[in-house]
Order: sequence, then C-alpha cells, then structure tokens
Amino acid sequence: MEIIREDAFHDAMTLEVLPYLAKWRTEGYFTASDGKELYYETYHTDALPVRGIAVLIHGFSESVDKFYENVYYFMKLGYDVFLPELRGHGKSFRYVDDRSKVHVPDYRLFVSDLDDLMTKKVIPTNTDGLPYILFAHSMGGAISGLYLEEHPGVFAKAVFSSPMMALNGKPIPVWVQNAVESVFCLAGKGTDYAAGMKPYDGSETFETGFSNSPSRWAYHHERIAQDPLSQTCGATWRMGREMVRMTKAVRRESACARVRTPVLLFSAGNDTLVSGEGQKEFIRKIPRGRILTLDGCKHELYMADEKSLSEYWNAIEAFLAE
Repeated sequence: MEIIREDAFHDAMTLEVLPYLAKWRTEGYFTASDGKELYYETYHTDALPVRGIAVLIHGFSESVDKFYENVYYFMKLGYDVFLPELRGHGKSFRYVDDRSKVHVPDYRLFVSDLDDLMTKKVIPTNTDGLPYILFAHSMGGAISGLYLEEHPGVFAKAVFSSPMMALNGKPIPVWVQNAVESVFCLAGKGTDYAAGMKPYDGSETFETGFSNSPSRWAYHHERIAQDPLSQTCGATWRMGREMVRMTKAVRRESACARVRTPVLLFSAGNDTLVSGEGQKEFIRKIPRGRILTLDGCKHELYMADEKSLSEYWNAIEAFLAE
C-alpha cells in the first residue's frame, strides 16, 4: 500500500486527495432512533472491482475531516465508504451550545446510532451484497466493539486503531476519576467541563499532540483552526463518566464471547490516552482477534510516522485480503 509521503503531505491532500474525494462524496443526515439528526458522508470508489463497504467511526472530539486520508486509502483499495459524525461532534446533533464541549448523556446512544446508520443508510444501499468492513479509532473502537457484541455477523472484518477498551489511568487511577465524575454528575454539574478540560484555544503543539507525523499534525491543526465545528476538545463530567462505563461494558466477558467478526487491533506503543492492557484483554476474550503493536507510536496511529504508517496500511490491506 503506497501512502502519502511526509514531505509531500500538505500538497497531496490539497491538490489530489480533497478534489478526488469531493468528486465522489455525497453528504446527508439520518434520523436516529431518538429523533436526533446525525451527519454522514458517503464515498463511491472508482476502483474496480468494488470489494466492499467500509464504515469508519472516529474517536472522541474528532470530525470527519480528520479521516479523509483514511477514506482515500480505502477507496483506492476498492471500498465504498460511509463516514458518520458521532452525536455531540461536528455537524451532528449537540446537547450543549458550547461547540468546544463534548457531552453525550449515555454511551449506549452511540451504539444505537451506529445501528441506525447501518439499518437506515448502509444496508439499504447494498444491492450487490458486498461485505461490510468496520474501521474505528479510539472511542470509536469502544463503540464499534459494543456494536460487534450486540450485532454479531453484520461486519465481515473489523480494524480497530488505538481503541479505547480502557482508559490510561495515569497518573490518576480510573476508579478515582469515575468516582469524582459521579459526584459532579450527582451535584448537577454533569454538563460542566471536567477537570483539565477547557474551550478550544488552538494552543496544542506537535510535542503535546498525539501524532508522530509533523506534516500531518500541522495540516490538521490548520484545518481545525479554520473550522469551528471541528473544534470540539473538552469532555464534560458526564461524558467522562460515560466513557468509563463504555470501557467496562465492552470488556465484559459474556459480551466479548458473542463477537463473530475477525478483528485486527492496532496498539500504539507510546499511548498516553488509552490502556494497552485493556486492548489485550479485549482481544483475549473475543473468539477471533489479533493485536499488532507499533512501538514508539502515539495514540493517533492513522497519523504515524511514514515507516509506521506504511506498516499499518500494509497490515490492513493484507488483513482485508485474507
């Protein structure tokens, strides 16, 4: 799999990738089971033969824009793509006016939304019986893991990139974080910023970020600065509590045993956000899973250094070809 070179990334995205995606993009909204309107994009590959339909689920505080490089690679591999924005993010429904703030009152809504996307938009368009592929990052990985447990057999294969199967728990243990979050929720402060969270101010640097690719980080930093809808960055107390609940639920042994989809899980060797042990636990508990650790890489593996990113996409291509 040929990836975009580090030294050519900005020009390649601007001059090649974005125009190509715009040519094949369809934008829309679907109505979730609770009536909320959620945004999604679809892309129809011009590669033949079409090998399947890839559904990409982003992580906490992200937007569709951050995954356009991934969409491009999946299209080049021969996949149509569905790319939704999670509720509380981007152009989708939000519970609070502050667009920097991520607040969703119940993690199970995310799983229900993915099911609504599949049943209302993805499956009805698949008149050729193509297989479904699931790709998910971070919190999207936890959501997708829960979906595989609740809806076994829908997806032919799944790729999880730094999935949030457990939070890092450093320097503060997760049980302490959860206890504090619960106290603030009970005190009616659930929609307030959690400790350490704040509105977007553009102050992140490459050194404090979660990418190993300077050019990719700089490109997305610039894009986010220009788009207020992509500037979600801070969890509320309730959102923090729901993320802990989500990670506990996805690792439940009885639930993991129901997964029928083969899973390739990528773990970042230098991940300060999610727990590698939680990822290993999930893989041990599901019937057909394996893990590949990319040493030295930060959380956002889809924005790793050139060497690691080549290994990452070559492994994905080989896994999908099995």
